[in-house]
Amino acid sequence: MILPKIPLERLLNYATIVVAALSLIFVITNHFHLWDKWRGVTLLEEASQSFNLSYAPNASAPIYPNNPEWTPLINLIKRYSNVKLLPNKDPKVIARFQAISSGQVEDGPGQYAEWTAPGTPLAILYVAWPGNSAGPGDYQVIGTIGDLQNWIIQDQNDFSFLINDIILGTLSFLIGLLGIIKIKKGLS
Repeated sequence: MILPKIPLERLLNYATIVVAALSLIFVITNHFHLWDKWRGVTLLEEASQSFNLSYAPNASAPIYPNNPEWTPLINLIKRYSNVKLLPNKDPKVIARFQAISSGQVEDGPGQYAEWTAPGTPLAILYVAWPGNSAGPGDYQVIGTIGDLQNWIIQDQNDFSFLINDIILGTLSFLIGLLGIIKIKKGLS
């Protein structure tokens, strides 16, 4: 089967329309946080919110490999933490230390607002916990709960910047090529 020959200018017009449509689709889906859900960022935000609690039921629940937020959280730590995970040990738990400082105030009948110090350390444990005591070499402090919040924001910004750069760069290139073709056509 022989494909029809499409003039370069028409092909560039179609490509420009497709890339512009992709840009619009990305902006809309990003606005509704669909990319965050797909990439696991919403799970990271839920984990971060849990680590920020000190008084609520299930406050600062540890995260285990069977939890859905485990893989996105490990990937986030590897990408943004200054601490490199121990290469010869498998992480078993991600947990936070006891809060350095925290507070709770009644925000209405039966409603409470909580605050936990953002400097509270987060750690990766290489032993099953609770149930085992973690001694030196059994855990690493990988950052703080404030760092975790910043890493999530940085990841969202990096993703949006990368996609926007790719789409806008491609769109600019295509429009530039179309301009060159039209100028050459006008000169001939």
